[in-house]
Amino acid sequence: MSTDSNSLDNAVRRDVAAALAEDIGPGDLTAKLIPAGKQARAMVRSREAAVLCGAPWFTEVFRRLDPQVLIEWQVAEGDALQPDREFVQLSGNAAALLSGERRLRRERVNMSALSAVPARKSSIRARPCRD
Repeated sequence: MSTDSNSLDNAVRRDVAAALAEDIGPGDLTAKLIPAGKQARAMVRSREAAVLCGAPWFTEVFRRLDPQVLIEWQVAEGDALQPDREFVQLSGNAAALLSGERRLRRERVNMSALSAVPARKSSIRARPCRD
């Protein structure tokens, strides 16, 4: 693994830790209303053509909340997303999924703005966001 990759991985871990500390601090009060051990499934769908940018950040959010959450990507970082298509499925602890979903909704505006514009302006295959 290169130094640049290690730097990016460290930045993602640091940013996610800070974002979760700000959002839920010592615990997510809403998620505590869900019965302990309750399992759930979720999926994320693209509303419009875009480029997947932020998969490592997304994955780290759920890894920090519950390492047992299963994340199944149908596309890779930098791939084009088709409108109204599911591109990731999650399953695991319902409280972790709720907490992660709420954190990611706050980030979605930033991530969507960054990924949708290149998808509209380019007809060539998107490159990974790490470039």
